[in-house]
Parts: sequence; structure tokens; C-alpha cells
Amino acid sequence: MIKLIFFISLTINLISCAQLPTEKKIPSISDILAEKTQQDGRVCIDKSDIKGFGTGPFDTLFVDGNRDEYYIITTRLSCFSLDTAFQIGFESRSYQICGNRTDSIVTADYKCPIGKIFKLESRKKAHDLMDEAQAIRESMME
Repeated sequence: MIKLIFFISLTINLISCAQLPTEKKIPSISDILAEKTQQDGRVCIDKSDIKGFGTGPFDTLFVDGNRDEYYIITTRLSCFSLDTAFQIGFESRSYQICGNRTDSIVTADYKCPIGKIFKLESRKKAHDLMDEAQAIRESMME
């Protein structure tokens, strides 16, 4: 009798698990940017080459560099004060900041670890790529 009850409960559990829909894995913005740019996100920027910055969606930072270079920096974690920062700094072990290392973006309130850095040919291409990455994520959430 106990074996029968055990068998029935095991069968019910297996059937209920089999009927659950599989959850979609939605890639991160960093993963989408890496795929679209064919870069590994380990680009380095000399701190002295940074002319300006602007915040983007999903805790990203657009960076203007000297010589018409443009970068997208992603953070490893949420960086709550990045959207409202008037001023930022970078913390690293050298004169460069690099992706996939221990470097950080520093705001007045937080220190945000840098995830990946991608180099783009122009500001327009960087913003177009970010729009495309957002659209990909949004379409996968539906």
C-alpha cells in the first residue's frame, strides 16, 4: 500500500513538472552588445582620453574619447546613482580602465564595478546599437 501511494505521488509530481512551461533566458545587454559587435568587452580606455559621458539604459555609460572614439560601458551590477550623476570618476589599478577587470565607475553615492567595454566607430553607431539591443531584449520579454 505504501509503495502504491509513493508511486502515485511520484507520478503526479513528474507529470506536473513536465507541464510547466520552460522559462526563456533573456540575455543581458552586455551579451547582446558582445554578439552584435563581435567584441569580448575587454577594451581599455586611457583615462586621459575621456572627453565626456552620458548615461544610457540598463546601467550603461556612453563615453566620448579623443580621436573620435566612442565607447559603451556596462556595469556588472545595478548602479542606482549613474542616471543622476553630474560627475563621475574611474577607479583602476592603472592609467586605463578596462572591461572584465576590477575597475569601477565612481559616483558621489556608489562605486559601480565595470562589466564590459565596447568600442564603436561613432556616437550614432553606439546609440543605434543600444536601441537595437533594447529592442531585442523587449521582444524576448513578450
